[in-house]
Amino acid sequence: MYIASMLIKVRPEAARAAEKRIQAIAGITTYGVHKGDTIIAVAEAEEVRDLEAFGKNLMLSDEDVLGVYPTYLTAEEAFSEQDFPAGVK
Repeated sequence: MYIASMLIKVRPEAARAAEKRIQAIAGITTYGVHKGDTIIAVAEAEEVRDLEAFGKNLMLSDEDVLGVYPTYLTAEEAFSEQDFPAGVK
């Protein structure tokens, strides 16, 4: 699983409505509107290319979105019990 935080620039007059639309997308969590025109969001996807596609699709499908700017990307790794010392879970 890949996790990316991002800043989504939107038209200020449509920021709250755009946030609600973005919040409804599976795999996306929003954390509010910053300075009236920037939605703070975290996206989760199985593949990095899915995160890239999210940004492109959002810009093409929502006229209020002016830009999508990834700020951090990490991968969540699955661990088995053998990866931990005895007694640690």
